[in-house]
Parts: sequence; C-alpha cells; structure tokens
Amino acid sequence: MNAEATRPAPTDPWSANVLQAPGARLCKIIRPGADPVPAQLPLRYDMHPAAVRTLGELEGLLARLAAARDCCIVRAAPADPARVLMVRRLLHHDPETGEVPTLRDVQRALVALDLDGAALPVGCDPRDLAACHAVVAPTLPAEMRGAGCVVQATGSHGIKPGIRVRLWFLLDRPCWGADLAAWLAEVPGLDPTCFRPVQVIFTAAPIFADGAVDPLPSRLLAVPGPAAAPPSLEKYRRPPPPPPGAVMRRWGNGGQEKTVARFAALLRTVAGAAEGTRHCTLYWAACRAGELVMAGELVRAAAADALADAAMQGGGKDAVNARKTASAGIARGMVECA
Repeated sequence: MNAEATRPAPTDPWSANVLQAPGARLCKIIRPGADPVPAQLPLRYDMHPAAVRTLGELEGLLARLAAARDCCIVRAAPADPARVLMVRRLLHHDPETGEVPTLRDVQRALVALDLDGAALPVGCDPRDLAACHAVVAPTLPAEMRGAGCVVQATGSHGIKPGIRVRLWFLLDRPCWGADLAAWLAEVPGLDPTCFRPVQVIFTAAPIFADGAVDPLPSRLLAVPGPAAAPPSLEKYRRPPPPPPGAVMRRWGNGGQEKTVARFAALLRTVAGAAEGTRHCTLYWAACRAGELVMAGELVRAAAADALADAAMQGGGKDAVNARKTASAGIARGMVECA
C-alpha cells in the first residue's frame, strides 16, 4: 500500500489501522461452478495508519484497498508505534513464544457493520448497492439510518443469495468496539466479530478466475449524510471479566497458588490464541483443566465457564459452542487421568 502524504498518528481515533502482508491473499477466489476459496490469513503483517476524517477519505481508502489483495483492517492500534513491521496480531502476551502484545484496544470513530443474508425483495437487483442499502438501513438504530456511510459488497454478495454488505460509518465521536457490539446486538444479520480489536476486516475485492466474471459493476457506494451519532453507550456496557487469578481464588477448591498460576496461564493461552486455532486451543486447555478437576483442585462447572469466557474474550464467536467445547475438553482430561 502506498504511503499517504499525511499519515496520522497510529492512535488517532479518526484513522484506520491497515495491515499489509506482502505476498498474502486476503480475499476470496471465485471460479465457475465451485465454492469460493477463502482468504488465507498470514502470521505476520506490517501496520500502516490511514486517515478517515471524512466520508470522502474513507471512500478513497476503501477504493485503494479494494485492489490491494494483501491488505485488511483491524480496529486495534499498535501497542508500540516503533514496532509495526512483520508483527503478529497479538492482543495478549503469548505464553508459548514469549512474544509481547503488538496491538491494543482503542476507541475508533470508524465502524464496520457486516450485514449478511438479508432477503432480496422482489425486484431488487443485487447489483444496485443503493437499493440494497435501502433494504438494510431500516434495520439499523435510528441514529444510523440517515447517516452517511460507504456500502461495500462483500466477497459473497452477488454470488450467494441475499444481501451481503459491509456498511462503513464514521461516528461523531470515538467509541469502544465492545460498547458498539452491545448497542447493536439486536440488528438482524449483524456479525459482531468486526467489533473485536484484532479481528481481520477484509477490504479487497474477490479474484475472479478461470472465466468467472464479477456480476457487480461496482463494489463500493458512498451514501452521503452526516456522521452517525450513537446514544450514550454506558447503559449498554458490560462489565469486563474478572482477572484469571481472581476467578480461580473464587472458584478453586482452596485457591492453591500453583493451581491459580497454572489455570491463569491456561486462560491467557485461550484468550490469546490466533484466529483459526482458537477451538483447538480451547479444547487442549480444557483437557489440562480436566486434570486439575480430577485432582480436586478445580470446580468443574466454574472452570468450564471461565475457559469459555476466555475464548469469547479472545474473539470467539459462539458462546454456546465455546461452553460445549470447554465442557467436553474437561471431561476428556478427567478420563485421561482416571
């Protein structure tokens, strides 16, 4: 990605953190008669801040990124502005490699809403992004319905049934992703993962190969309007999970120091697991916790809850499945110790 003439500070709330992985493919491949080939997430990236102070700047950035197949965006900002080249997406310390966090959660004025699968009304053409916006806009809170935004067709829009768009808004003030997720939780079809600090938000257009042709004349549309003005979000805010040590002292059978330290390390490992490895990491950690349960050092149900919470904190998508995985892993660990 080309450097901008005026580069904002990495922590500027009216900026976007663009991640670039030269040689990587951060978009789908579409071929005739075949399932789309998903993007391939690399391990390391370079980070570049990009200004998005106005809707015009946002539209220009997204237009450039649509052709940059090795780029994406995350909400988090660099943990250390001097360490932004060839780094992992780490919000937490990696206990296995010793690597320190490279990203930290910040408030942003930029927000992306992934809206997937809304039905296309009769007569609505998926190539008409203005018409698709008109369909999904009424499902948003009143504060966003008349706001300006950039409509981006996702890699599945026009390929799979329904409306599959990402709406990029500029807010009138920076907000935490967790607060936005709580406020917008009832929006139909909304994928909440884009509110998480290190979640990759894809920006490149798909690759159409082997004779496949993009059915859309354009994958971006700017809808003019003012910045969205969220209400006070304090009432939506959820309390953060207690620190691992505090959880253990409350839930452990006696709060032994070695058990506290060991289980806290398991929770950190789950919370810091990279995307694509989180399910396996959760199951592995739950098996190790099952050993502690079998030894009488952990309360089984409470340990499963704590592990599931750690998975959700690290970017897990489904709380029910996280709890099931944690419970299954603990059961397996207990059997192995029997």
